[in-house]
Amino acid sequence: MSIEQYIARRDRLVRQKEGLDRELLAISREFNAARPINKLPIEILVDIFQYVQALGYYREKRSWFAVAAVCKHWREVANSSSCGSLWRQVSFKTSAELILRDVFFIGSGTIFLEEWGSPDFITDTIKTSQGRARLLETEYQQIRAGGRAYKSGLQFAHVLEWYAPLIEVLEVHFKLTNEQINYPEYCGDDEVIPEIEPIRVDLSLFPRLQCLSLVAADLEFNPHPHLFLRKLHITEGDWMGMSMDEFLAFISGCVSLEELRLHDFRPTDFAFSDYGEESGYIRKATPTVPVALPTHLRKLQIHDTASYTARILEGVSVSQWTHLSLTIVGYACRNDDGSDYTAVMPLYTALPPDTSYIAVLHCMDSVYVRFDSPTVYHIVARSRQEGHGSVSLTAQVPDKKNDL
Repeated sequence: MSIEQYIARRDRLVRQKEGLDRELLAISREFNAARPINKLPIEILVDIFQYVQALGYYREKRSWFAVAAVCKHWREVANSSSCGSLWRQVSFKTSAELILRDVFFIGSGTIFLEEWGSPDFITDTIKTSQGRARLLETEYQQIRAGGRAYKSGLQFAHVLEWYAPLIEVLEVHFKLTNEQINYPEYCGDDEVIPEIEPIRVDLSLFPRLQCLSLVAADLEFNPHPHLFLRKLHITEGDWMGMSMDEFLAFISGCVSLEELRLHDFRPTDFAFSDYGEESGYIRKATPTVPVALPTHLRKLQIHDTASYTARILEGVSVSQWTHLSLTIVGYACRNDDGSDYTAVMPLYTALPPDTSYIAVLHCMDSVYVRFDSPTVYHIVARSRQEGHGSVSLTAQVPDKKNDL
């Protein structure tokens, strides 16, 4: 071999080595960016990639084949005992790159994961920002066919817990489809949709969680107080597995809570009789031990919670009324004969313990309360029903235990 041939071959090998080094660096960056997923159990990873197969519905054919190949390969190694062996068997060009870009979106974007052609299916929307899972929204769809109830969503709960340390903002929406509600063939002969078993999640697993919004969610949270939770929104919350006392104890332990919104909140000890048949008078508050609300609470909205409104407001301290933004909306329902009416809306109005009263307001769709000072409050009641105009009341909290 001549000197010229040696130099040419050496330069060629050096260029090849530089190319391999660049490829190794790129692969290392991809692997490090995907490191959170490497910690997931194999079984959960396989479940995830089975859902990923539906990506082809939204993307070009070449990408669909790549996803299908990845899913097939992951199923083949489903019995692997460690993530290391899994990563050694899957090509980065067909999997890790796909994971980063299309599934967890280290950059930004939205992905729809759907499982097609199955009697039970779950539609997930995962949105992430800056490499962290900030918003997960799930539509939980359950279909009963052939007398058997098909349930999905446990995989979602497992994945949720595994990524819990990263999540700062969490929104969960669980709801049945219109087809399941309106068409009896989806529900079998008895035309009854079976009760969905709640998915239980421990809030203590979410150390960074600051905002939690739950809408019609079949979800049960362990009532451990959360030190950093700032916003809590609950809509149609009859799924929480907490009594009112447990819920108030949970709220009082969330010392950083600034905003609390309850819409149609129903704890486990809720009963429709709590709306009561009382009318036309102001009565003393039911003797209870008040549970103090967090001192940082600045915004409180209570919608359709009936007599639990008084129970919640008992925990507001006198000093809080000067800076608390309070909105109370009454509960509207229907009589047995089909006529409309607005149920009793007890409103806790008196602030010092020795002047505790509950004002019972009628035929009002909404009630807004503004406190100008610890002793003066304004009530503005608006009704959308015909024959009822807007009512504005200004009253002084009584110094003695007598009627207002």
